[in-house]
Amino acid sequence: MAEGDAPATATATMDPPPSKDNVAAKAVTPTPPSPSKAATPIYSPEISRLVKSVRALPRSSRAGSGGSKRVWQIVAVPLRVWATDPATGRVIRPYYNFALELYPSGRVSGFGRVRTRVDVPPPASELLRFALAAMAEPAGDNAPRVRPDVVTFVDAATTAAATPALIAADIEPQTLSLAEGVAEYVASLSAKMVEKDTAAIGEASGHPGLLRTPGVTVPVLRSLHDSAAVMAAARPWRVLPESIALRITSLDGRVYYVSVFGSDGDATGFVAAPSLVALQAKFTRATGRGAPVFGEGEELPAVYGGEVVTCAACGRRLAERGRRRRLAAAAAAAEAAAAAGAAASGVGDGTSTGGGSTDVSDIDNDPLIDRCSRCHAVHYCGPACQARDWVARHHAECTDAEAGPRLAARPESAWTRRELALLLCDPTAVPFDDLDAVAEHGLASVAGDPDKPTPDGGGVLYPVPFVTVAQAGAAAAGAPAGAAASSAAAAAKPGVDRPTLTEIEFLDAAARALAELDAPPPRGLEVAAQGLRICTERFMAAGPAPSAAVEEIDVTGA
Repeated sequence: MAEGDAPATATATMDPPPSKDNVAAKAVTPTPPSPSKAATPIYSPEISRLVKSVRALPRSSRAGSGGSKRVWQIVAVPLRVWATDPATGRVIRPYYNFALELYPSGRVSGFGRVRTRVDVPPPASELLRFALAAMAEPAGDNAPRVRPDVVTFVDAATTAAATPALIAADIEPQTLSLAEGVAEYVASLSAKMVEKDTAAIGEASGHPGLLRTPGVTVPVLRSLHDSAAVMAAARPWRVLPESIALRITSLDGRVYYVSVFGSDGDATGFVAAPSLVALQAKFTRATGRGAPVFGEGEELPAVYGGEVVTCAACGRRLAERGRRRRLAAAAAAAEAAAAAGAAASGVGDGTSTGGGSTDVSDIDNDPLIDRCSRCHAVHYCGPACQARDWVARHHAECTDAEAGPRLAARPESAWTRRELALLLCDPTAVPFDDLDAVAEHGLASVAGDPDKPTPDGGGVLYPVPFVTVAQAGAAAAGAPAGAAASSAAAAAKPGVDRPTLTEIEFLDAAARALAELDAPPPRGLEVAAQGLRICTERFMAAGPAPSAAVEEIDVTGA
């Protein structure tokens, strides 16, 4: 942080609360404790001097304040920036003190960086010192020296600690919830610091917090943080190298291929991809091992939408373009699922390790997969699903030239384009909204892996779940096979999103399940953990890459 950011005071406009009555309604302790009922704390010489200076100021003019009491609020808030602590050279999120005149002006009377440790909330003595200094020694030649009638804090403990000094200065102390408009002012001040190049923000700093996701509550977030801490303590990357692709089947039948990070680099956590072909490609690009190819030597994009084909009616996973299946085993599995009425559960991924001897990778000619003969845009696991979907939806969209986006957005298949990840990250890679939630609700953090370099955040890491979203139709919108298809897919860059409630719950369960593994699970033989089914699917560092299908699969209708 530059020297220009030293503690200072300033005046800036802030939206005032609507009426005086709101202050009284929000007061937690409207009657301050009597100093005779509590031990008088010993204040520093600076605070004692400031108390005398403030008491000597004239009392606030009721006429000048519209006949109302002049009310201040003193708060310490972390800014939404990252800066360098000049004392230690560490990257920190600095706390600033603010003096807010709630009534009558609704303005920020002063602000300044805390004088104590700047990356943690300041003690009550620092807030008291700042409040008295803002009254008796305001910055600026023309800044008025004002003694408010009431000074409020946002927690009762600080109010109690400051009460004797404020009463000695003839000021009434109160506890009040945080005033409205503070977050907007902090965001504005942070933006100005970034513009002046005295602070910076991370790439993910402004992303919305997980608590803004529909259905995500504090208990959900707490469970995710606790599971990440369990995973970090178990350090599954010691026994699960990144070269192993695990297959994890969730309770709703969705199949993900998982690679655990941490054995070959600084990053720790895991990624869960619906497509094994894409996971293999990403592994090879990152490590130089394995041989991911698409078609005749064309590279497969790192994130590729459309490899996984699902039933448009029930969402059952049918196949993955580029992976061979044994017809006899697949047929037996499909018949068994239909007989048990399990098609709607989505169990299975259309692959098998046993059964007949005939391989198929051309999904359009697969006798086990039905496809709409008119639009060729949707696939089905059987005539029953196709008939049901025709009545419910597809009859209205089959010949509609604009139906492509609607088909791509169907929840039955949209998840196949969403690659999940849960990484343990330095605080600078965490959205500020999530950091605020950690502080407010006391969520668990993670001690850095002793085998890894210590991050800037003092060795403390936080779980960051996110989703990489392949563009709808990037690879599966009827593009021609070969180089043209690969170029079109590469041109549509993937986006980044926050996970849904269902995806967070999967990441939560997967983190705990991985922590339970003390060795790679058997290949093709599933084990149960945390309600999930896990097996080793592929060793990505050796052997040929999954073979590619002959032609593109159009699952979007575009």
